Amino acid sequence: MDSLQRHSSILTSERKKRSKIGIPGVATIEEVRNYKLLSTYSGLHSAASPGILCLDIAENDFGKFIATGGNDGNIVVFDKEKELVINTLKGHLKKINTVIFHPTEEMILSSSYDNTIRLWNLTEENGSSVLDIHQNSTSDISLHPCGKYLLSGTRDGNWGFTDIHNNQLILRVEEEELYRGINCAKFHPDGLIFGLGNSNSSIRIWDLRGPINVATFDHHNGLINSMSFSENGENSLPY
Repeated sequence: MDSLQRHSSILTSERKKRSKIGIPGVATIEEVRNYKLLSTYSGLHSAASPGILCLDIAENDFGKFIATGGNDGNIVVFDKEKELVINTLKGHLKKINTVIFHPTEEMILSSSYDNTIRLWNLTEENGSSVLDIHQNSTSDISLHPCGKYLLSGTRDGNWGFTDIHNNQLILRVEEEELYRGINCAKFHPDGLIFGLGNSNSSIRIWDLRGPINVATFDHHNGLINSMSFSENGENSLPY
């Protein structure tokens, strides 16, 4: 926990510096108004079980990629520069609900309604390790800003905190009965707190240092489908 605290302090300091000069690369209002569709791609997933349920985009030293998770249980990795599919990752037994590119490693993390989380090596076809840490459908995952730990939430109201490099579950906490049915889980940009959105319209904010629930917000009228924290670290955006 000390290492997480130190990492959080560094991230907080960097974020405060950025807030004074603006965030590099963020589009202006005028630029957003002038956005146009440049290309569209179809047929990436099985026609027998069509539908893309989640995606992530990566622009790093390895290239520019888009990963899509499908209703068919597959993950398709698309090279944006070459405009072609470079890999189809097969292994999950049910539909995919989250895919995440690791920011510094050639890795994709995915969660599925088959109760598992998988870590995929992009250089190996279907090469993956399985984090079998939950007994119910994993509904969402979020990668810690340091890139070493993973937050996961489940339909039956458990959340887990896992070391992805050692394949070790560090924490697993069961929510109170009223707040079970986690639909989404996201880390704060500084990594010490995170939010959980559930089926009874509530958002719960947890602090890893307890772990302890530090806030609960009950302002929606329906289940929470997704949430994220603003890059400034001060706002959350549930919907």
